Amino acid sequence: IPSLEEFLKNIIKNSTSTLPTYISTSQPLPETANKKLTFFLHSPLTLQLKDASGNITGLAKDGTVTGDISGATYGEFGEVKYIIAQAGNSYELILHGQDTGTFSLDIQESSGGVVTASSTIANVPTTPNTIVSLTLTGGINTASALTVDVNGDGKNIITLAPKVGETVNYEPPVPTPPVISSGGGGGW
Repeated sequence: IPSLEEFLKNIIKNSTSTLPTYISTSQPLPETANKKLTFFLHSPLTLQLKDASGNITGLAKDGTVTGDISGATYGEFGEVKYIIAQAGNSYELILHGQDTGTFSLDIQESSGGVVTASSTIANVPTTPNTIVSLTLTGGINTASALTVDVNGDGKNIITLAPKVGETVNYEPPVPTPPVISSGGGGGW
């Protein structure tokens, strides 16, 4: 390789004032165009992604599919719904319940097709009225807590914070046993 040969000759001569073609003293900036966010939803919910301009890609409550976010795609593989979008942008992920059950959400960040970070939120309850949301202002490390309004009534909201490299399992609260009164009195 002529450029490498010239570079090595310059090093031996202790003359590095002029660098040959393709050799630089600074590292090139990473390509952000190859960075992607992928959302995999295993559940009876819809899956939509909304960008900062209000564009939406995904499956709506009424069953229609939209693809308004530039560079983002929505798809289904069996019962798994997914959205792939450019990383580095601000997004809101929105899910609407379609049936009663549980769901899991996998979030992956990749660069050049290689997964560089991931997080899973699993075993979260859902009903046909469930409303779920999460916001990101960049990669997975900027994700807000996932908010889950199981009954869609604005009460008893479940919040689960994604953790990079981990699975966060929803643990239902343990009910406190009722206090049983012995009735007073004294004796048998």
